[in-house]
Amino acid sequence: MTKVLVATVKPFIPKAVEGIRNIVSQAGYEFDLLEEYADQAEFTDAVADADAIIIRSDKATREVIQAS
Repeated sequence: MTKVLVATVKPFIPKAVEGIRNIVSQAGYEFDLLEEYADQAEFTDAVADADAIIIRSDKATREVIQAS
């Protein structure tokens, strides 16, 4: 199943997360949420099995993109 990861150090408001979750689920995709991650390594690990990434103002570094 296609997996969509929402990753952000600074959390979205719960209503926004629920809206994204609903859209992703209705499209038939798996939803995953990573908020307030401790470091770039945690972000890099989380993208390893994601097919799409939604981020806020976080930086998708070369390492993050290569890990996805």
